[in-house]
Amino acid sequence: MSPTEVRFRRDEVWKGVVFVVVLLIVLIFILDSLPLTFWIIAAVLVTMALIMVDRAYSPEPLILLNDEGVFDRRLRLGIIRWEDIRRIKSYSVSGVYYISLELHDKKTYQARRPLWLRVWVTWWRPFGMSPIAINTTALDIDHDTLIEKLHEGCMEAALRIQIEAERSRQ
Repeated sequence: MSPTEVRFRRDEVWKGVVFVVVLLIVLIFILDSLPLTFWIIAAVLVTMALIMVDRAYSPEPLILLNDEGVFDRRLRLGIIRWEDIRRIKSYSVSGVYYISLELHDKKTYQARRPLWLRVWVTWWRPFGMSPIAINTTALDIDHDTLIEKLHEGCMEAALRIQIEAERSRQ
C-alpha cells in the first residue's frame, strides 16, 4: 500500500473558528450578566478552536495509512495494525461522519489511551460505534475514499498473512 497522508481541510477549520467567535459575540450581546458558566464554556470553545487551527497547520499528517497500519493522532493509540482490524463500519451522528474500527483485541489498544479519552468515547456506545472511531469531518479526503483505503489495507494484510501461512505449511 502506498502511504496516504490525510490532513484537515483548512477552509473547514476556519469556518468552525468563525462560528465559535460569532457565537460568543452574540451571546455576550444577548446576555446582560455573564455567569461563570458562560466564561468556562467560552474558554473551552476557544481552546478547541485553537487546537483545530494548530492541527490544520501542522506539518505532520493527522491520519497516516501505510503498510504497517493506520495512525490517527486524535485517537492517541499509536499505529493500529491492519491485522488487528476486524470490521470497518460507517456511521453518521447528527451529520458528523465516523469510521468505526472494531478490533480483535480492543482492550490492548484501549489500555494505551489516556483515562480521560477512554471515558470521553463512552458516549459512542448508544450509537453502536466502537470506542475507536475516526471522525471524517473536515478532512482533505472523502469519507468513502477513506473507507476504501482502510479496506484496501486490511485486504493486503489478510493476503500477506495467507501467503505466510501457505509458506509455513510447505
